[in-house]
Amino acid sequence: WLLRTSLKHRTGVFGCHQHIIYSDEELVLDDGDGESVLPTPIPGSKAWLAPVPGTSEAVWHNTNIFMRAWRHMQESGDYRQHDWVVKVDPDTAFLPGLLQRQLKAMSGAPKWNSAGFNFMRHLDPKEPIYIVNCRRWYSLQGPLEIFSVSAADKFFSNLDVCTSGLDWEQWGEDWFVSACMDKLSINKREGFDLLLDRYCSPTQNASDGRELQGAGGLHGGCASGIWAAVHPLKTPEELGSCIAEATAHADAK
Repeated sequence: WLLRTSLKHRTGVFGCHQHIIYSDEELVLDDGDGESVLPTPIPGSKAWLAPVPGTSEAVWHNTNIFMRAWRHMQESGDYRQHDWVVKVDPDTAFLPGLLQRQLKAMSGAPKWNSAGFNFMRHLDPKEPIYIVNCRRWYSLQGPLEIFSVSAADKFFSNLDVCTSGLDWEQWGEDWFVSACMDKLSINKREGFDLLLDRYCSPTQNASDGRELQGAGGLHGGCASGIWAAVHPLKTPEELGSCIAEATAHADAK
């Protein structure tokens, strides 16, 4: 139902230059108005919810599912037609046009500024780069994962290197992605202004100190015109409202 909401609004991954939806079985995704999408089935073992070993924190152990998706992407090679590869969770309000403008601005940012070397804010999609998007944990948060095409090439072609050296079956996929990228010496860049995520806040995320405080903060972020992605929005009503507020703000600009 969440993906149907994004499809109905023609945004989320459906607003990207190209997209692919993965599912664990064959299905038809329709928006209720005659538009439909056929996700790519990748059947296999299921994800499970359990604590990370050594902690009481329960996470979805879902790297096994994403491994099938990544291998399919590598085999198809379609992503190589683009500068950036983006993974988005279904419960995320995502504005691809805004993200494109933000990445373009960062790509044009000088490597040097008045404070010195500015490489953490300078992007070049020809370089292997992935973006950390949470200031609180200095981490890559799963709702919005962004890699340059050269990083995706290196990541996909070295999955076996990472699975042989990392305890990947015990992690959520965003933990695995970060650990694998680091193992492969793929460079980090900072994008703390791209994702408004309840699990990264209420401490400050963005570079100018903007904060999230509860659900009201999420919806304030929807209408702000600042965040390319807002997470989590767990019902079609919440997600649709956020998308409508965000697109209304964008249309008014």
